Amino acid sequence: MTKWRRSLNGLNDLWLNDQWCEDPTIIKESVKEFFKDRFRIEQWVHLRLDNVSFNTISCEDTVTVIKV
Repeated sequence: MTKWRRSLNGLNDLWLNDQWCEDPTIIKESVKEFFKDRFRIEQWVHLRLDNVSFNTISCEDTVTVIKV
């Protein structure tokens, strides 16, 4: 059963550069680069919220919201 599932879930060929690729090494590297680019940590601009006032609710309202 395991071999059947592995062959079903396997990635045997991949469309790269307008053609089908069947080389496992190239497919593995392409998939690895795809996910590496997809989940790359980028330097985000950190917003500062100094001097920004937010609306708040009272303690009584908080208890009411928690009860619901």
